[in-house]
Amino acid sequence: MPANYAIRPEWRVAEEEEGGETADDSSSADDAERSSEKDSLYTSAFYPMQLAVVTVADNPFAAAWWTPISKEPFRFALAVDRSNYSLVLLREHGEAALNFLPFEKWKKAVGSGYDSGRRPGKAGRIGLRLAPAEKLATTQIAAEAETVFELRLESEVEGPQADHALLIFEVLAVHGTRRARERSPIFFLGGHDIAPIGERMRHRLGRRKGRRQGPRRASPEST
Repeated sequence: MPANYAIRPEWRVAEEEEGGETADDSSSADDAERSSEKDSLYTSAFYPMQLAVVTVADNPFAAAWWTPISKEPFRFALAVDRSNYSLVLLREHGEAALNFLPFEKWKKAVGSGYDSGRRPGKAGRIGLRLAPAEKLATTQIAAEAETVFELRLESEVEGPQADHALLIFEVLAVHGTRRARERSPIFFLGGHDIAPIGERMRHRLGRRKGRRQGPRRASPEST
């Protein structure tokens, strides 16, 4: 089982000095728990979450609080800290791209969460190469991503005030690897910790009766 990786302190420096955005689009999960009120129910016990890099215009930021919410039409929801500059850009441009980098590019993915987009050239500072999108008007996509979803902002969920805004996006285009077993995702464990996917297996639960149940030839890394 691969070991976890601790995010080096220098990523934290950029956040403190530049007002950057943290890797889960909220304050550091561990720090938040330590500083939260005693009666708060929030905990990072639901981690790990797969880390994505969201691009809007030419600004990338790290996000782990995202989820698919519909197959047809294909939609994603994204929770963005209300204090983050990227939320201003998302509302202004009405579009984004959800980029999934391979684990070997973790420094660029994590780095996008600890540098402010208020200063031009953020992608260049973290070494993230951008490329033109297919369906988006102003937003570029991450050239090194394994999979990219081009998104159009449909709505912002109204409701009780919270520290994160909830945005709903429709998928306009998909690029790259679509098979999960062929990707090497970055898992965010909260705080300064990330991890690769580790051991994989394929289960046989839920197979219909009567189907052939004999041995199936598969590599150790099949899912």
